[in-house]
Amino acid sequence: MSGAPELKGRISLAEAVFALVGYIIGGSIFILPGALAGRVGPGVFLAYLLAAVVALFICVASAQIGSAFPMSGGTYVAVSSVISPFWGFMVVWMGVLVIFTSTSALAYGLVDYLIPWIPALADHRYLGAVAGIVTFTGVNLLGIRTAVWVQIVMVIVFMAVLLLVGVGGLFHARAENFSPLFPLGVMAVLQTAIPAFYSYSGFSAIVTFGGEIVNPRKNIPRVLVISLPLIAATYTLVTVSMPGVVNWQDLASGNATLSRVALVFLPASVGVFIAFAAICAIATSINGLLLSKSRDVFSLAVDRVFPKALADMGPFGEPRGALLAMCGVAIIGVSMQRSFVEYASMSVLCVMVIHILQGVAILLLPSRMPGHFAAAEYKLGDTARRFWGVGLVVLASVFILSGLVGDRVGGIVYLIACGIGAIWYVVRKWMLAKQGLSIEHLLREHAARVVKAPVTAAAASGERA
Repeated sequence: MSGAPELKGRISLAEAVFALVGYIIGGSIFILPGALAGRVGPGVFLAYLLAAVVALFICVASAQIGSAFPMSGGTYVAVSSVISPFWGFMVVWMGVLVIFTSTSALAYGLVDYLIPWIPALADHRYLGAVAGIVTFTGVNLLGIRTAVWVQIVMVIVFMAVLLLVGVGGLFHARAENFSPLFPLGVMAVLQTAIPAFYSYSGFSAIVTFGGEIVNPRKNIPRVLVISLPLIAATYTLVTVSMPGVVNWQDLASGNATLSRVALVFLPASVGVFIAFAAICAIATSINGLLLSKSRDVFSLAVDRVFPKALADMGPFGEPRGALLAMCGVAIIGVSMQRSFVEYASMSVLCVMVIHILQGVAILLLPSRMPGHFAAAEYKLGDTARRFWGVGLVVLASVFILSGLVGDRVGGIVYLIACGIGAIWYVVRKWMLAKQGLSIEHLLREHAARVVKAPVTAAAASGERA
């Protein structure tokens, strides 16, 4: 496996920050805060801050894993090496299900925002959603630098709008709109933190394309340190401004989007620009999903757990086979035509399984893979690892249980999909064994390549000295 293909570093720290911010801040920030304010009251910002606490645990775990496993599909390789190959496979399988669910929801959201400009899409939502997925697959097929620069332009557009509406909203907010702050009780805030977290899901994506970031051992933690405060500040600004400008009871009706809030104090002509920014926000999430999840699939194909064709690389160094496969999965997901909430609920279940495995991985990392832990630029101490690791496992488990109770039909579909993944792994392991290959050996060899370069460099320095 020494000649196995690897995706090479091409993007800088700043470019990686833009890619992650664009991935996480999607179209939900233009719609969801208003609906959630109706469930909480003007204190909806607190629900987002509580969700940010969960995101902090994820960022800490992702920083440790990304620094120890700075390669494409880093979470998958880490979980495979530290816990077991089966659970490493399930990390990638959950990512495939995220493509199936979240990309589908976002694609329909993109179409809905385009309908005022292209009315014909109202009768062809499915075809429009498919066209959106195919478009951004094409962008990614032009290479990661093209995908990231498209991401940068769109992030600048929608962040400018969020800043404009957020800051403007603070100056036009009315104090009486914030009294009482929690009219439906504090418990409503805690319950709303779970759907609010959907807007924070995705921080671990930086680990999946870590091998394509310049100096990933240092820069992956830096990307997370920069991105989380920026995203949390943006969400807080928007969720404070919206109920300050429009009374929370009006927001509860569900028809008060960010555009409606902006039109209270901005000219009507600005509404078109806000709608365009919302389209950019949704598009960055679709683009980011395809960008990140295809790297996991590529990594699994390198280890022959997925078919070899999915490890095919295109002329720009992109994982062509994996990207085309993810495009197909997303189109199948769109065909189910579920609601945004139903798609989002299943997506949260998937990512929380990954976060439980991340928490366990950082707890076991020093004892199971001491070489990788030693090579990491960012290291958690024993107490810190226990705090962040156990905390992440507990929080993610609570979210999974809540999701299964809240959407039983979606939960059943989700469990069936997990079963299909487990069956695939068992069958693939049997097929490789017939060829005289061991999945466990292939994964260990894959992970060992990560730490080889730093160790060799250190050894070379010693020899020169």
